[in-house]
Amino acid sequence: MSFKVKPPKLTNPKIKYSYCIITMPDDLISCIYYGFKSSRLVFGYAKSLGPENIRRYLRNAIKIINTDKDGDLLAVDKQIPDIRLHDLRHSHSSYLIRNMNKGNYNDYDIAKQLGDTRETIFNTYAHWFKEKDQGFVDMINLNDNSSTTLQSDNEITQLIKLKQLYEQGLIAEDI
Repeated sequence: MSFKVKPPKLTNPKIKYSYCIITMPDDLISCIYYGFKSSRLVFGYAKSLGPENIRRYLRNAIKIINTDKDGDLLAVDKQIPDIRLHDLRHSHSSYLIRNMNKGNYNDYDIAKQLGDTRETIFNTYAHWFKEKDQGFVDMINLNDNSSTTLQSDNEITQLIKLKQLYEQGLIAEDI
């Protein structure tokens, strides 16, 4: 008995923003496959690969990455977790959002690259990064300190001493 597997059907994307050409770093292109051509599909050459083939390829790639040169598994804390292909999209989006201030791009550019709207980017992929919380405090402290008229620690020290002398009654309030 033989079964014929139906090839995946190419369908139109859900939203108009999904029509996009993806620009990738050279290292990523060489990792995907040798001899990549811009006219080819990323998952399949002229014809797309089936979803299960892609999942199997990703699982095998993760196993290879998680194995050292002697064929032994790396320590658990050094391993890449077994993730779904769509999780790579989520990671990529979060990475771009997190590093917007380092690049010459904004949230609109990220949405365009991912084939989504800005609203989708923020509702689905944007995360609260804990270190950003301290970043707000640092920025406020920096701005507060830079707006002060005090020019040095020496002036602050002098004011503290004057306040102590005033509280001790050794100097009077000048009216």
